[in-house]
Amino acid sequence: MADGVFSLEEVKQHTGKKDLWIVVWNHVYNVTDYQEDHPGGKEFLLENAGTDATTVYEDIGHSTDAREILENFRIGRVTDEDWTDHDAKKLPEVKPQSVHVVNNLPPPKSHALHMPTLSLGLISLVLSIILGKRYSLYLQRFQRGGFWKGFALSSLASLVLAAYASLWATKNLQVAHRDFQSYPAHVKAKSSRPSKKKDINLGVLNAREYRPFPLVQKFNVSHDTVRFVFGLPHENAVLGLPTGQHIAIRHEVDGKQLARSYTPTSSNIDRGRLELTIKIYAGGKLTPFLNKLNVGDTVEIRGPKGEMKYHKNLVKKLGMIAGGTGLTPMFQIIRRICEDPRDDTQTTLIYANKTEGDILLRRELDDFAKKYNQFNVHYVLSNPPKDWQGGEGHVNKQMICDHLPGPAGDDSKILVCGPDPMMEAMVSALQERGFKSPGMFEIVDLPQFRPFTKFDMQVESRSHKIRSLLSSDQQRAGLCPDG
Repeated sequence: MADGVFSLEEVKQHTGKKDLWIVVWNHVYNVTDYQEDHPGGKEFLLENAGTDATTVYEDIGHSTDAREILENFRIGRVTDEDWTDHDAKKLPEVKPQSVHVVNNLPPPKSHALHMPTLSLGLISLVLSIILGKRYSLYLQRFQRGGFWKGFALSSLASLVLAAYASLWATKNLQVAHRDFQSYPAHVKAKSSRPSKKKDINLGVLNAREYRPFPLVQKFNVSHDTVRFVFGLPHENAVLGLPTGQHIAIRHEVDGKQLARSYTPTSSNIDRGRLELTIKIYAGGKLTPFLNKLNVGDTVEIRGPKGEMKYHKNLVKKLGMIAGGTGLTPMFQIIRRICEDPRDDTQTTLIYANKTEGDILLRRELDDFAKKYNQFNVHYVLSNPPKDWQGGEGHVNKQMICDHLPGPAGDDSKILVCGPDPMMEAMVSALQERGFKSPGMFEIVDLPQFRPFTKFDMQVESRSHKIRSLLSSDQQRAGLCPDG
C-alpha cells in the first residue's frame, strides 16, 4: 500500500488515536503504531493528525535515523491536485516599481587639469602678497592701496579657496553632482556565504552521528533498575553534555532502527565515564537489550539532545517533583547546583516511589542534603514499611504547599518528571496553586516510563504543546491559605 494515492480530504478523516495519518513532504504516513515510540511524544502526532505536518516536522529538526524510521510507516503520496511545492513557499521579495529621481544630472566631468592650475594660482597669490614688497615696486604700491584694494584681494582669495574646495569634494566624494533623493530607497546588501555551524560539543559526544561506547561496568541498584557505566575514549575524556540535556541510544529491533533517550546521572566532572540509571521493562523494546549487555559490548550513542541548558542561578527557588526513574534528569540538575559554589539556587525535591527499595540514588541524595543547606529532599512511598518516617500515599496538594516554593514570577519554578498519571495529577495541583504554563515547551522523551515521560523545563519549542507548570505572578487563593 506504499504506492497509494490519497487526497488531503481523505487524510483528514484519520485523526484518532487508533487511526492516525499525517503528510510530510507530500508523502502520507500511517503513524498509528508509531505513537508510543515517537521520541517527541504522541502529543505531537495527535496535534498534527490529518494535516500536512511538513513545516512543523522540519522546524523541530530530525536526524537521518528519525527519517528512516518514519519511512517504515509510509503508505503512499498525496494526489497531484494536492501536491505542495514546499520549496517554493518563500516570502515574496518586495521591490519598488520605479524610483523617482529628483536630480538626475550627468556624471561630473574630469577635473584633472583644474586642480593643479587652481593650486598653483593660490600659491602664487599668497607668495605675491607676502614677498611682493621685496621684489616688485608694483606689488609694493598695491599693498598700500587702501581698503577697497584689500577687500578685492581678499574676495579673490576666498573665491579661489572655494573653487578649490568644491573641486576637491567633487573628485573625492563623487556626490556633488547628485541630489540625495536621486538614490533608491533600498540598497541590496552584499551577498555573503552563511557561516558554518559551530560544533556544539565540548567533549566526545557528537550531536549529528552515533558513536560506539563500550560497557565497562553494570550492576543493579534495585530489583528492576540497572546502572550502566560506559567508557569514554580515554580516562581524561569529557562527555560534553550540558546540564539539562540528554543522549540517545540506538539499536536495531526486528529489522527496524529504534532509538530511546536517557539522562545520564554522571556529569562532565566524571572524566572517562558515562553513567546511566535505567529501569528495565520486561515488555519494553530497548531496555531488555540493554539488560542483556555484557562488559565489553558496545552501544551506539548520540548527543547532546534537547534545547535546554541549565545555567547557575537560573531562579532563586527551584522545586522538583519526581517519580521512579524520573529522578535522573532531576539528579543531573541537583548535582550541578550543589557542586557549583557559585550557584545559590534553593532546591527542594519531592521524590515518590512505591516501596523503600525503589528509591534510586538515595545515598547520594541524602549526602547532598546533609552537606548543602540549599538542598532538601522529601521521600513519599505509596506502600511504606511500618517504621517509615517520610510521606505516605501519593504526592498531593498539601505536600506541594508544605515543601515546594510558591509562585513568585521568574524567581521560582517547578520541574515535574514522572509517569503520565502522576504528571496529570501534579499539573492539576500546581495549576490550582497558581502556576501556569508559559505556552510552548519541549517534550523530552524519557523511555524509562510508558508511554512517555515529560520533563518540563522553561525551554521554548516550535511545535510541542504540553501542560508544563512553571512560575506565575498570580497565586490562586484556597489551596494554600498560608501562601
